[in-house]
Amino acid sequence: MEKRKVGIWEMEERISKNYHFKPQVYKELEKWEQKAEKLKWQIQVTSGIFPELPKIPIKPVTTGRQVYRGVVIENVYFESMPGVFVAGNLYYQKEHCMIMPAILNPHGHWDKDRFERTEIVDVPARCMNQARNGMVAFTYDMIGRGESLQFPHGFRNRNFEEYGISLLGMQLYNSIRCLDFLESLPFVDSSRIGCTGASGGGTQTFLLTAVDDRIKAAAPVNMVSFHMQGGCECENAPGLRIGTNNVELAALAAPRPLMITGCTGDWTCNVPEEEYPALREIYELYGENNKVEYYYSDAPHNYRKDVREKVCEWFLEQFFGKGRKYLPEEDFQIAIESLKVYSKENVPESQMNLEQFTNSIKKEKQGVCKKMIAEKSGREQLKKALQILFGIENQDKSTKDFQAFEKERKCILSVGKKREDIPIMKNSGIEKETDIIHLHCSYGNHQFYFEQENAYVFYKSETAKIIQQIIQEAEKIKKNGYQYVMLCSDEVFIWECCIAYALSSQIDGYLSDGKNWKNAEEKIFISQGLRESEE
Repeated sequence: MEKRKVGIWEMEERISKNYHFKPQVYKELEKWEQKAEKLKWQIQVTSGIFPELPKIPIKPVTTGRQVYRGVVIENVYFESMPGVFVAGNLYYQKEHCMIMPAILNPHGHWDKDRFERTEIVDVPARCMNQARNGMVAFTYDMIGRGESLQFPHGFRNRNFEEYGISLLGMQLYNSIRCLDFLESLPFVDSSRIGCTGASGGGTQTFLLTAVDDRIKAAAPVNMVSFHMQGGCECENAPGLRIGTNNVELAALAAPRPLMITGCTGDWTCNVPEEEYPALREIYELYGENNKVEYYYSDAPHNYRKDVREKVCEWFLEQFFGKGRKYLPEEDFQIAIESLKVYSKENVPESQMNLEQFTNSIKKEKQGVCKKMIAEKSGREQLKKALQILFGIENQDKSTKDFQAFEKERKCILSVGKKREDIPIMKNSGIEKETDIIHLHCSYGNHQFYFEQENAYVFYKSETAKIIQQIIQEAEKIKKNGYQYVMLCSDEVFIWECCIAYALSSQIDGYLSDGKNWKNAEEKIFISQGLRESEE
């Protein structure tokens, strides 16, 4: 079958040329499982779902209900986090005599989101047919799409990233809460839950499957590739794909059943020759190579009818066995307005805006981190998480690794745009025998341009790069014979200095005047707690 270039694939051709990743070969199950454990941790930390976000009871509200050819369709919303709401549609058979398996259906980037009804993608038809075949289907909005517009679908912000707050992470956590919602339903069998979505919905599918074992079978459609890794902020976060790619992230489903699809008209055009064989090798390590499959079509980027039917039939086999008769899709006519959850009368009053939400999450994470610092295991986890979040290798080098001069020498490493702008540098009480070295640091827009030019594939946040600079400069100072290195900074770089101090044993302290210290109290506790607990 000749590979064609149509639709979005033409726009992503440059990306595929620049980024064509080669699979890493794992010959032993132990080696793969070590990597898999690291990757699961990496997803949790870089997405921001570690430390765990606040869980509140699932209290679904049904705002509409209809029955179509024996299938109940409910319009539902629930609160996933304080002030954050998920809206979606639940499909299930009206007459059922037993608990049923369920499938989550994240929708992906289509013009009408979960309401998309075209030849290329039809989300309601997909869910309807899953329900006709005896499975509960739930499709829900991505953040900033469909009816869930309390936050924009894109809000990159350096101050958010310092706390691991990202669009990808919020969507992933909403998907986790959607699992909680399905488990709360009395007619759902929680031991048989699957997930499928195409494009951005495919990314959500394999990320959710990686971090939540409650997904027992997964079918990411037209997304898993050694080429393009995700073209939207909701599919990317700083550090997410450092040292890995989407094929490995999808392989984290192993040994659970996995089906991927590819087509001639997008970045999954090599699935039969490249991505599927790489996944099969991972499954062979478990002796479960029969649990991974692929379907390939001559089509543009899609989740069209032939793909939907293949995937639905595959789920039927996973959850009911081979003896279950599959019911093909039927023509399905329904008014989109009847599927909408919200109206002027029933929009949740307690919805937060983005600023309110991020402020509440920052406080929540600060509280969780302070509790973690009180315990040794918590400190170890937190330090490991910070290393991943900011792309910092283990910095626990002994001071014996650096040769100091016989005479005790002290150095202050000042960090910021200008040394004279750092308040403590104006302090006449600094010892005369203390040398001062200034590290010029500044933020700009070049980080975002770099990420866009490189298609958001492998990148660290600008904050991570500055923290690395600080640590490297401190090590350089120690190698030059100084026994003590103290940090100080202007207010902009307090957080970066505190993280560098927390992660590097070669930095001996952080200096601040009273004003800076008070303003930075919410950030400084991390470096104080992690370092003081070691001394």
